[in-house]
Amino acid sequence: MAKLLLGFSLLFIVLTGGLSFMTKTKVDALQSTLKDTKGTLATTKSTLTKTEGSLKSTQGELTAAKTTIDENSKEIAKQKSDLTAATESLKTAQADVLAKSNEVEELKKLQVVNPTVPGQPDINVTELQDKLAKAQTALAEAEALRATFEKQKQDAEDKLVGSQREVKSYKDQTVANGLSGKVLAYNPGWAFVVLSIGDRQGLKANAQMIVTRNGQSIGKVKVTSVEPGNSIADIVPGSVAKGMFIQPGDSVVYEAKR
Repeated sequence: MAKLLLGFSLLFIVLTGGLSFMTKTKVDALQSTLKDTKGTLATTKSTLTKTEGSLKSTQGELTAAKTTIDENSKEIAKQKSDLTAATESLKTAQADVLAKSNEVEELKKLQVVNPTVPGQPDINVTELQDKLAKAQTALAEAEALRATFEKQKQDAEDKLVGSQREVKSYKDQTVANGLSGKVLAYNPGWAFVVLSIGDRQGLKANAQMIVTRNGQSIGKVKVTSVEPGNSIADIVPGSVAKGMFIQPGDSVVYEAKR
């Protein structure tokens, strides 16, 4: 009987120990899962924060671009008005020049008339010469005024073309999806890179490029200025993985935002 009781006691101890071990194992697994879940949640929150920041930045850029387009559109309307006024002034000045030029020519013809010849009109030569001199002076002034209005018209045309081009550049910010190039140089002090692609390849200012190495994404850069064959881009803060550095030879590719 005592042996039986002792056996049951040992069995109870073994079962209790087994249950405790199983419970501890489950608790450890749950704690590990909880830790992983917290890590995933923290990563998701960080990604969400970055996404919200990018969205806010993009919305700010769109607002700024719209404001610039509106301002330039108003400026274009004013420049068109200035051009119309300059064109009308130039037409008036050209007509004045023509009239004064004809007057000078008529006075020159009168100078050859000999007042001593019978049948010719009696013309005071001194008075005629004085009129001719004044007419020539007036013609010179009219020519100078015409030249001034012509320059004003040309300046107005140049300003109008420039403003229209700027508005077009803001409206046409489309970059071909998949446009790629290389990092030519990297300045760690100022956190910017020089890229091998530019305006000729269709790159636009404010475009965000993904930097890759061996097919793996290592960071992002945002284009700040574009030249015909190359461009400069700032490294997007927080986009480069810890321990990684962008370097010459890395690839860049544009991926349209979805």
